[in-house]
Amino acid sequence: MSSIANPHDRFFKQIFTDTEVAKDFVLNYLPPEILRHIRPNSLTLRKDSFVDPSLHEHFSDMLYQVILANNQKAFLYLLLEHKSKPESFVALHLLRYMLQIWEQEVNREKSAVLPVIIPLVLYHGKENWKIDTNFSGLFSCPLDFAPYLPNFHYVLYDLSRYTESEIKGMVLLRVCLLLLKNIYHEDFVKHFLKICELIRDEITEKNGLEFLKTVLIYITNATDQISEEEVNSILEKTWAIPGGAIMPTIAEKWIEQGIEQGIEQGIEQGIEQGIEQGIEQGRVEGLQDGILFGLELKFGEDGLRLAEKIKQISSLSRLQEIKSMITRSTDLHEIEKFLA
Repeated sequence: MSSIANPHDRFFKQIFTDTEVAKDFVLNYLPPEILRHIRPNSLTLRKDSFVDPSLHEHFSDMLYQVILANNQKAFLYLLLEHKSKPESFVALHLLRYMLQIWEQEVNREKSAVLPVIIPLVLYHGKENWKIDTNFSGLFSCPLDFAPYLPNFHYVLYDLSRYTESEIKGMVLLRVCLLLLKNIYHEDFVKHFLKICELIRDEITEKNGLEFLKTVLIYITNATDQISEEEVNSILEKTWAIPGGAIMPTIAEKWIEQGIEQGIEQGIEQGIEQGIEQGIEQGRVEGLQDGILFGLELKFGEDGLRLAEKIKQISSLSRLQEIKSMITRSTDLHEIEKFLA
């Protein structure tokens, strides 16, 4: 299976940029003494990321703004730690990121009062987290020094300590947390089967194929504990789709979905440019986008290196040939030769 750079980061952000998922996480996992002060429906996503570029391989972050019961603004800062073992200095990283948030707010709001930031750490490594969740745990000094040292506590979610029955929330959230929890597990095949059964009903929803795409791209790039053949077999069992090529079948559906979206966009453009020309352009762009969907699913980031060549092809018949080639081929080099 091919590899996408930072698949954990990509998957985490794809799920947690959905504010409904974030609200559900807050409602189900925030400590009660904090939750009672927050208006969950006020939650909004801030686009900022504060993780150092040198640490992107091991950390991902999301920043949410909320309104408290007293009408003050506050922040929830969620840091995903995806190293295989706990990071000793995660509290120091958190302090650095929180300082950046406060400095940003001071410059933006010109206020003499700093907003509250609740730091949250989501960890899904192989080893249990045994590190002190207080910043003061980084020091070794006499207690008399305590008043002169910075200190704060972060909320830790060590997924290795959660049983599957303790993972709660809406389907999208539960699937995300279950995948993160089990992605390194030697029995991942067994867990993936259960996860597929959990999301089976989601496939009938409007966003079902997109959700499945997100899951499949993640598992095929984040773990070596499952083969493409095992993925095919599990999906075939779960949704009772006959035949042994479920991945191409799904890729084909995404391609068709892209065509339909392109036609719709083309019709809108056609109002200004001429209906027939607009629809034709829509078909071309839809096929191009759908083909890129299929390439990304089957070959990850490697597949997307063909994007420039695909975008240069404007012949519908040629694009149809390429679409058919992608759905039946498992060799990216074969597709590259076909495009030459």
